Amino acid sequence: MTEPELERLRGRISEIDAELIELLGRRMRLCSEIGRIKSREGLQIEVKEVERRILKRALELSREKGLEEELTKAVFRSVLKYSKERQRRERRGASDSDLGT
Repeated sequence: MTEPELERLRGRISEIDAELIELLGRRMRLCSEIGRIKSREGLQIEVKEVERRILKRALELSREKGLEEELTKAVFRSVLKYSKERQRRERRGASDSDLGT
């Protein structure tokens, strides 16, 4: 493989990375909205059954695409961790604003 071919492929990877970042941003904005709703309704942040469904669906999709199961688990566990943290921040923000701080 020549240097121009490598650069072309690396360029495509950079484009995909940008798409991933865009998708993660969209997902986190939805998590913030969910966090606000959960805060308002007094619902728990962590719902293990929902997390199991998300991970199960991700693993099914990854198998269809021929991806390694461990990669999918690692990525989605991390995404879920940060999604819950985002919701917790929304809850703290709602609590602070309720107190006038």
